[in-house]
Order: sequence, then C-alpha cells, then structure tokens
Amino acid sequence: MTRAALAGLIALSLIVAAPPARAAYEDALLDYRRGDYAAALPVFERLAAEGHAGAQHDLATMYVDGLGVAVDYARAAALFRRAAEAGHLLALHGLAGMYHWGWGVQQDYREAARLYRVAAEAGLPAAETDLGILHEHGWGVEKDFAEAAAWYARAASKGFAPAETNLGLLHERGLGVERDLARAAELYGRAAERGYALAQHNLATLYENGLGVARDEAAALAWYERAAEQGEVRAQVNLGLMYEEGRGAAADPAQAALWYRRAAEQGSATAQSNLAGLYQRGHGLPQDPAAAALWYRRAAEQGLARAQTSLGNLYYEGLGVERDRAAAARWYRSAAGQGDAAAQNNLATLYENGLGVPRDLGKAAEWYRRAAEAGDAAGQANLARLFETGAGVGLDFAAAVHWYGRAALRGEPNAQAGLARMLENGLGTGRDEVRALAWYGLAAAAGHPGAQRDGAILAQRMDGTDIDVAEALMRAWRPGQDLGAPGSTP
Repeated sequence: MTRAALAGLIALSLIVAAPPARAAYEDALLDYRRGDYAAALPVFERLAAEGHAGAQHDLATMYVDGLGVAVDYARAAALFRRAAEAGHLLALHGLAGMYHWGWGVQQDYREAARLYRVAAEAGLPAAETDLGILHEHGWGVEKDFAEAAAWYARAASKGFAPAETNLGLLHERGLGVERDLARAAELYGRAAERGYALAQHNLATLYENGLGVARDEAAALAWYERAAEQGEVRAQVNLGLMYEEGRGAAADPAQAALWYRRAAEQGSATAQSNLAGLYQRGHGLPQDPAAAALWYRRAAEQGLARAQTSLGNLYYEGLGVERDRAAAARWYRSAAGQGDAAAQNNLATLYENGLGVPRDLGKAAEWYRRAAEAGDAAGQANLARLFETGAGVGLDFAAAVHWYGRAALRGEPNAQAGLARMLENGLGTGRDEVRALAWYGLAAAAGHPGAQRDGAILAQRMDGTDIDVAEALMRAWRPGQDLGAPGSTP
C-alpha cells in the first residue's frame, strides 16, 4: 500500500468509523470534511487526550497527511497504537501500515503482517488487501501468490477497488491463479468504474493491446485520460504517446505535450525525455533546443539511457548547450554502459576521430562491435568499414561483407553502398555486378552521396540485360529482404 493509498483509506475511515456519541466529535468531523482542519484539530486533540479512540485515529490521519499540522509519523504511530489498543479496527490497520512502511516506527514487516492479519480476519477489506500485498512480495511472510490471491479475492468480493485491481494483475500475469486476461479485464473494469486510477490505467493497456478484450484504441485513450486526470503518471505518459502518434484520436502534439509535462513534473523520466523530444523537434511546442536540453538532462540524471544519448547529441552538435564533445562523450558513455546501442555507436565515433576523447581505434572498434551486436545498423556499417580498411581491427573482407549485409537489409545507406563495393570487386564474397548495381541504386535512393556516381561507373561496363535485372531487384526490394545470396542467379 502506498502512502497515498493509506492516506485515502484513512480519510475514508473518518466517515466509516465516526461514532455518534459526542456532538463535538461529529462537529469536528464535519469541519474535517469541509477542509477546515484548524477547527477540527483542537477538538480531536482534546478528545484524543480524553481517550476517545475515534478522535485518536482521526488525529493520527492528520499527522500522517500533514492536514492542518506538520507531518509527524511518530505521533501518528503513537495515536494509532492507543486507538488500536482500545479496539479501534481502522486504527489497528493504520498502525500496521506504519510498521509496513517504517513511518514513525522501525520498519517491521512481520509486525505489519501480524496486525494486518488481525484486522483482515475481522473482515476489513483494506487489511485483507494489504496482507495480500505482503504475501505477493514475501514481506514478513512467505512469498505465496496463491495466498495473496485468496486475500485479494476476499476484499474484492466486498467491492474494494485496490483488491480488484491487484487480483486482476495476478490473473493478467498468471501468478497464483490461472492466467485469464478476460477475468483481469473484468476485475480492472469493476475497479475502474469505481474511479480507481491504477485500474483505469491497467484496463487501458488491455484495450490498447487487445488483451482479454477486443482491441479498441479509443477506449484505451478514454481510460488513460480518466486515470491521467487523477494524476496517474504512467497513464499521463501513455496518453501523451497516444496523442503524439494519433492513436485513439487524431494526432494532437499540443495535447501530447500537456500530458508529458504533467508526468514530467511528477518526475517521470520517460515523460521528461518525450517532452524534450517535442521541444527539440518543435512538435506541439515552439522549437526550443535549450528547453530540450533541460528536460533531457532531468531524465538523464535519473539514468534514462535514451535521454543520456539525446543529451550527448545536443552537446556534440552544440544545440541548446555550448558545444562540448567531452560532455557528449560522458553522456554517451553512461548510456552505452547501459546497453544503449545508439550511444555505443556514437561513443565509438568519438574514439575513432579523437573528439572529446583521445583517439583510440581499438576502443572505437570495441564500441562499434557492441552496437553492431545489439542490432544498431549504423554501428554495423561502421564496424564493417573498419574490417574493410583494417583500422583498429585486422583486415577481414568476409567480416566486412557480413556486417555490411546485416545493416544493408535494414536500409542503412552506407552499408548498402559498402556491400555494393564488396560485390563489385569480389572482396570477401563472389563478384556479382548485378547485385552490386542494385545495392548502389538502393543506397543512392536513400541519399548516399557517392552511390549514384559509383553505380553509374559500374553500369557503363554492364550489358542492358544485367542492368534491367538489377533495376528489377531494386524495385522488388523491401527492408529486411535480401537481394539474394552473393553470386547467385536472380
């Protein structure tokens, strides 16, 4: 249970547990509900001192949330304890939560589990749910998904939205129960209709991906929006993405920016990076490289690899920040160490050319290899080029053909031109002028500066029939599709 969930449940308990015995207490409750904490506080303080368990519980909630008082977990825990000892069930649950999270007491999962169990066995759905959470994670009790599911089911049968959501997640993942996406959607739907933001987000993901329900991006957008409006960060990010990409509604980059910003301001690194991208491209926002750098930096400092790569790119180009190749290298290195293939390729380029780092062809080759093996087409083309020239690695035409070939299939123009060159000259493979001409043509169409010239030179010594075959291969080619094995007949 999160702090927000605990606070919400405790606030709700003010209504559930309010005894009618004292007019002063009921008046204080009315003040609390109106948000007049200054009026409620002295009454709760007085009644709590007199041993009124309800007032002790309610005052504890004020100290947990800082409502009209400074947050004071130690005092809240003491008040919960006094009320719990007097038999106040919601206070017992509140005290368990303090042990669960270590608020005002030494964190003790075993004691939290003991207290939750007492309240759960008395039928309190919030306690049943929290005991399920402890079993799901193995906190203070044996990790047991089936036991977690059983406690969630007890609370869900009472219409408790957090339990419905947690049970739905177990059904979605097949943990402790049979995997049943339709059942997950049903449970999420029940909780979502009750206004529970996490369930609304989870239901939206099922609609977005067609899991357990028919795929319906408009429904996904609607549920994301309902959750996002409640501050659910992941829903805000996903809603922004749907508006950016025009899924579930017409593309609306300004709406995308709005939702990314809300999530970014809550600390979401993904949203910060996405918002930076909009600023960088001037998409839905005025183009502003400095603002892009600011948001990329916030995400990068949280360790998001793609933001680190993007920030490195800004430093490399001097966009929104002063050009600083050494800073670019630092950010590329951080992202490369996390396995970001684009950063690995970019870092290799710096080592190859001595930009921001000492020139080191061996390190360049190593980082190009990592990028290539991770599937980065530019890294594959660059590694192939080193094998073709022997720079930083041993001369190896067969390896050059291999890496040029892998990148060429993905449409990388440098690789297509490189593979054409190898085929034209029979380096590392059989000579094949027809396919060489086709690859030159594809590279030229993709914007490679020298491919059209090299292809024209090759075509001058080919007969018309072979040129026609090459042109047919070009027309038929699609990304991911080979032109055929080198040297084979079309």
